Amino acid sequence: MQESIYLEQYKQENDGVSSLWLSLFEILGRSMDVLAFLVDSRGNVIARHNFGSSLIQDQSFNKVNRIQDLPNMKAELVSLVLQRYPISNIVLYGKIPPYRFSSRPILQKESDESFVSLVLIRSAFKYIDFEPSGLKLSTGPDMINESNPDHSNLSTFFDIVGTSPNLSSAITRSLLFSPTNRRILIVGEVGTGKQLFAEAIHTASNPAGLFLKVNCASLNAKHAIRFLAGFQENNITHLGALSKINGGTLYLDNVDMLDPDVRPIFIQIFDENLIRPLGSTHSIPANFRLITSMNRQINKKARDNFYYHIAHEVILLPPLRDRPVDILPLSTLIAEQFLAKRGKKPLAISEKAGEVLLSYDWPGNIHELKSAIKHACRVCEEEIITQEDLPTHIIYAESRTDKSKLKLLSLKEQEREQIIRAYETAGHDMVQAAQILGMSKTTIYRRLKSYGLC
Repeated sequence: MQESIYLEQYKQENDGVSSLWLSLFEILGRSMDVLAFLVDSRGNVIARHNFGSSLIQDQSFNKVNRIQDLPNMKAELVSLVLQRYPISNIVLYGKIPPYRFSSRPILQKESDESFVSLVLIRSAFKYIDFEPSGLKLSTGPDMINESNPDHSNLSTFFDIVGTSPNLSSAITRSLLFSPTNRRILIVGEVGTGKQLFAEAIHTASNPAGLFLKVNCASLNAKHAIRFLAGFQENNITHLGALSKINGGTLYLDNVDMLDPDVRPIFIQIFDENLIRPLGSTHSIPANFRLITSMNRQINKKARDNFYYHIAHEVILLPPLRDRPVDILPLSTLIAEQFLAKRGKKPLAISEKAGEVLLSYDWPGNIHELKSAIKHACRVCEEEIITQEDLPTHIIYAESRTDKSKLKLLSLKEQEREQIIRAYETAGHDMVQAAQILGMSKTTIYRRLKSYGLC
């Protein structure tokens, strides 16, 4: 890593830089075709990764010591970065070939106005604008496209927006286990970003490998073995998905819905690292990273052998209602990206509209928030999104959010509500409940005991 002359001075003046975000910075710089910068509150580049410089085909990037000096840079964009606005995938045109510019504030001291932004620069030519999904399950004879997909479309940790403590805890654990071969189970309600985290872990650990997503809810026993392990017919062996993604990542969504008849086959593959195609007497070496996800944690008493085979480590994703600090920044970013794709100017969100967004429960989490904000952008006729632009069911929803209710409760009652919810979300696992809340296991145990729950 090349560092500018500002980095050591910045560390001394600001008591160091968050280890979480330095880890993210280094992972992004190592594993992607990207230029990664850390920029301070004055626009100075305090650190950089140059591993992706050949992608841009312009060495002037390596000489930049201030964000203002980036080629093709616009003054208004610099102003937004220094005002701590999140920026995603803005294409900059000018004297050199266009490139995509992203920036996000990642660290701020409470005592003053100093902060650090993480800036990413990627080629505009490799980018295809669609929802990242990687490879999907198909029913045809060639169930996996053997040519590498454009992995610049897979999500990274940089694409995860939010500063709430429970989300930061999930990012920290994900970063910790990304470089390892540990099997990771991601647990979160529908719309909380399970696939986003799965792709980010894959991109950080093995960006060149294939990423295959399989929805276990639509995979029956008859076709699962044939699809995943392959089959032999007329003395010809047809490789399955697990052989074709050799060295890549298999992501099993809704893994708790995987047919029970298929589970022993997976356990055997995990234990022996071998795949035996259907009808064959020969085994093939298996080498892939396993990431799984489910919508709700399994009760500790109901966990079986299969669960412990797939869940070396568990990442718990908080629902949006437990991340109130992230709702308005997410809403602003969704609106900006939606309007930018249509060549329209960004819209501000009125105070009243913001209050409605904060008071709503968001049972559909970020998926529902995206739908609501896109609806508001379509119907808005002014330069600001008002309460009336939001979907009707959100405007007229009853005063039902837990956040609104908690405002009327004492601090002890608020704590009780949060601890019980975390305990239920974690499947009655006190260790995982403690991780969600950032509390010690001992404290969680004492509180639950006082509530008569253990």
